[in-house]
Amino acid sequence: MAVVISGTGLYTPTQSISNDELVHCFNQYVEKFNLTHSQEIENGEIDALSPSNSSFIEKASGIKKSLCHGERKYFKCRHYVATLYRA
Repeated sequence: MAVVISGTGLYTPTQSISNDELVHCFNQYVEKFNLTHSQEIENGEIDALSPSNSSFIEKASGIKKSLCHGERKYFKCRHYVATLYRA
């Protein structure tokens, strides 16, 4: 049996996104989704989405912030939520 070192080092991005920022974006999506689908929600066809909060994320996962690759200034709520809910 041979030992192979296929990589060395660890890259840690310098940019991060706080849970508060993620929750803000997600809650914007929730508000828009519930408003757009209000009739279906009222008719019981689909469930309304519930907003989240930072303390839930930290308690459930232990994550306080997410590291991201690339320029922090390009983070957009709509892009994040679209990526999160892509089918």
